[in-house]
Formats: sequence, structure tokens, C-alpha cells
Amino acid sequence: MPAVALVAVVAGAALVLALVLLAVVVRLGRAAPPSRPGGEELPVARLDERVAGLGAQVRHLSDLLHRVEQQAARHHGEVVAGIEQVVTSGHQLAETAGALRQALASPKARGQWGERMADDVLRMAGMVEGVTHVKQRALPDGSVPDVTFLLPGGRHLHMDVKFPIDNYLRHLDAVTDAERAATAQAFVR
Repeated sequence: MPAVALVAVVAGAALVLALVLLAVVVRLGRAAPPSRPGGEELPVARLDERVAGLGAQVRHLSDLLHRVEQQAARHHGEVVAGIEQVVTSGHQLAETAGALRQALASPKARGQWGERMADDVLRMAGMVEGVTHVKQRALPDGSVPDVTFLLPGGRHLHMDVKFPIDNYLRHLDAVTDAERAATAQAFVR
């Protein structure tokens, strides 16, 4: 049981006990003059002091219980707000994952995304199109790499930015060794 709830239970029990004692004292005051264990009567003024003291304690316990209730309500509100924030974040994450799944499902979209990322990386690396690399230039064999890097000595390095996710996923799902070998070869190709 949380400490706040325990304090509330104790304070509530003490409040009830004080009210019961107050009721008993009031009845005793009406029925017969109060007396001490030896049979000697208590003066009414002393009884009034005790009742006033009990009243003060009841008010103190009531105030304490009120503060505990306010604190519990505040904590409850914070927990509810936190849960609402987690739910909202979960919905946003699901939407983002759905959009990503959709983007990865389309080879054209994957290619566009890959080209954009390649452009950003090349620009951040300080490379200049036409000087350090060219884009979408056809090769003698008819293939068109996304980027061809212009290296010293007339050499070239070709890069295709599309990641063959279909073959990769097939490789991950392969059950037999023959399937794994065939899907790995398709992925590398």
C-alpha cells in the first residue's frame, strides 16, 4: 500500500476514534457528572478542557486528511497525464511505423528515399556533383547506377542506393540451407 494511502487510512481511523470519544464524553457529561476511578467527581471545567482538546485534535486530523487527499489527487492527476502521454506516443509511433512500412513496401519509394539520403550524405561529406561524382549516368552495358564516383587515374566506382530489402527478407525467412543459399545469392546480386 502506498504511503499516502496508509496515512489516509490512519488519519481516517484516528478521526473516527476521536469522534467516537467525543460522543462518549458528551453523553457522559449529560448523563452524570464524570468521576475519577476512585469515585471522585471531575470538575466540569476539566471536562470542557478535554472536550476542547479532542475538538482541536479532530480538526488537526481533519486538516491532515484533507492535505493527504489533495496530495493523492495531485499524484493521481500526474499518473493519468503520464498514461495519456504514453498512449499518444504509442499512437504516433504506430502511425510512423505504418508509414515506414508503406514506404518500404514500394521499390520506387525506397529508391527515392535512398537517392535523397545519398544526396544528403554526399553533400555533408563536401562532395560536389560533376566534380567528385555524377548521378544517373548510363554505362556501356546499359545499366544506370545512381552515383558514379570519379576516382583518380580515370577510375570509377558505381553505387546503387536502393537496398534490396525483398531478397534480404526472403533470406531471413528461408527455412532450408538451399533456400538460404539461393536467397543470399539473390541478395548479393
